[in-house]
Amino acid sequence: MLQGYLERARPPLTPPAEVAQARADLAQSLLRSGHAAEAQQQLDLAQAFWATDMQRFRSELLDSRALQSQLLRAHGGAAGGVQLLRDALAESRAHFGEESLSTA
Repeated sequence: MLQGYLERARPPLTPPAEVAQARADLAQSLLRSGHAAEAQQQLDLAQAFWATDMQRFRSELLDSRALQSQLLRAHGGAAGGVQLLRDALAESRAHFGEESLSTA
């Protein structure tokens, strides 16, 4: 379903932020079904869009770090995945605060 949505998505009718979120959701699904390489490609595209406005999409970028760490682990980079999560947690605390649901 997400793949079909992405195939039909055309600017300006489809907001780029929605496309990026669909790519991240597809990446999660692909990883769960054993397609780590394709998942990485979709996540890279989503994160590249979000990185164009890091203030606006900070939450999306931080949320995507969990999937990114899982992909690192799938490619043998467990230690890098753990460090990525630690860095994301520190950034979340600094930006959203210790008591924020975003940090939890």
